[in-house]
Amino acid sequence: MAKLRINGDSSGYVDLEAPNAASSSTLDLDQVPQKNATNTFSADMSFGDNNKVNLGAGNDLQLYHDGSNNYIKSAAAGWLNVPLSGNGMTVANSNFSNIFFKIDSSGRVVTPKQPAWSGGLSGSQSGSITSYIVRLNNGNHFSNGVFTCPVAGNYFISFFAMTSSAGAMDVELRINGSTNHGLVPYSSSAGFHTSAGGTTVLYLNANDTIQMHNNNTQLYGNSTGRHTGFSGYLIG
Repeated sequence: MAKLRINGDSSGYVDLEAPNAASSSTLDLDQVPQKNATNTFSADMSFGDNNKVNLGAGNDLQLYHDGSNNYIKSAAAGWLNVPLSGNGMTVANSNFSNIFFKIDSSGRVVTPKQPAWSGGLSGSQSGSITSYIVRLNNGNHFSNGVFTCPVAGNYFISFFAMTSSAGAMDVELRINGSTNHGLVPYSSSAGFHTSAGGTTVLYLNANDTIQMHNNNTQLYGNSTGRHTGFSGYLIG
């Protein structure tokens, strides 16, 4: 095996060795990255697991794969900034047929997969309200008047209601079949329909259920579904 040794100015050296078997290996110095110069690569750069691309004087930004997960790790005291130009940024599945998150260059954010539901009562009911004209069911988590939380998080919940005749309304929000937060206090209106509405925000666990319930006079519903409604969405 032939060997060429290049000595440093003071100490240290680099050995270049040629293999025993004949080959046609070539060292193209034009392809070697140059210090303090702009370098252009025309082929992939491969890094093994846990081998990092370190940027900044103190490894302020690192990019790497640990064998299972991918990381963009910011260790600097400042912000991790992502300037957007062109149309914006999209997070999706591998072939971009399923969009998870999108932000355009004007800062408008779209989350098409965010769980949400909205329904209007299709027939007068009391007790647990189950019959809705479903107008929105993003993720298909709303069924028979019950929304099942797909993930833990903060949920915004809203309702509006009208009694089918003069009488008291006592609407409550039932979590996992039990009374939780009252959406509207007990109220009544002599000789007239009672109307009310309310909103709340709750932290709920994955697989918790949410349902609207009225303890008194029937809530009014018909084919338009516009007199009583129940809706909400995952805030995050």
